[in-house]
Amino acid sequence: MILEKLVIAIGILIAHFLNGSNLFEIGSAIKPDFMILLVLFFALRRGPLYGLWIGFFGGLLTDSGLGGEFPWKRSYV
Repeated sequence: MILEKLVIAIGILIAHFLNGSNLFEIGSAIKPDFMILLVLFFALRRGPLYGLWIGFFGGLLTDSGLGGEFPWKRSYV
């Protein structure tokens, strides 16, 4: 039970770091979204409730970790 949740957490972290890299980029515009692939994998293998929670925590990590729009870095030009 705990090992399963640990494997899921490690998978979320690996998917997060792979989304930030350009290792698997094809050309200049095609890049797979590993977080969506992870959510789909667990939703199909374990059920929709696993997909729901993995998608929630993966999305929370993605939104908070990759940056975004900070108020002190806005340019009004």
